[in-house]
Amino acid sequence: MKRLHLIIFIATIGLSSCYKFDPISPKGTVSPTFAFPIISADQKIDTVLLALIGHEEINLEEAVPTWAKDKNVYFIDTVDYALVDIYEKAKEVRYVAFRLNVSNDFPSTAKAQIIFLNEQESKIDSLFYPSAFQVYSSTANSLTGTVISRGKSNIDIVIDQQRLETLRDATKIVVKCSASNEGVPVNMFEFYLNYYLTVKLSVRIGVDINIEKQ
Repeated sequence: MKRLHLIIFIATIGLSSCYKFDPISPKGTVSPTFAFPIISADQKIDTVLLALIGHEEINLEEAVPTWAKDKNVYFIDTVDYALVDIYEKAKEVRYVAFRLNVSNDFPSTAKAQIIFLNEQESKIDSLFYPSAFQVYSSTANSLTGTVISRGKSNIDIVIDQQRLETLRDATKIVVKCSASNEGVPVNMFEFYLNYYLTVKLSVRIGVDINIEKQ
């Protein structure tokens, strides 16, 4: 699996330096918008945390890998995350909107959830509620396991003002995905090590910035 990459430009972008303002302009407020990727990751069975204790088991009488005996196979990883620089530099964060794209090689439906943690690594919010985002299954050749077409799902989530304040304290993101093992022909499990869930998360942020006359 490609390790999750956090690509946030706030560490290197000074918000006010992103724009050139006329030096004779009166002081006031400008309202730029920024968009950038946060996560781009391929989640694969042999490189991520899979087992969660206490989950319902299936295929108990079949000669399949241990992870194929769970009702769902899980993919979990964590990345650092913070928008604190933007909150500190901006007069106001007017809105935050996330876009999630998930592509699924597995011949069953999948789910995706983005969980936000604070410095104490306690959950403060999740992108989807009350349930995770549903992802379409792929179409695969049942004899060779070849993926004919990936299942693709995407969604835009606009964060309301109350949640904006909550996310101010977020320092990490947990990416939790799962693919269902229910109803999958047993012979297909031998191909699972070749399959990926590709997760891409980006964000668009609208802010107000105070500009002082020089």
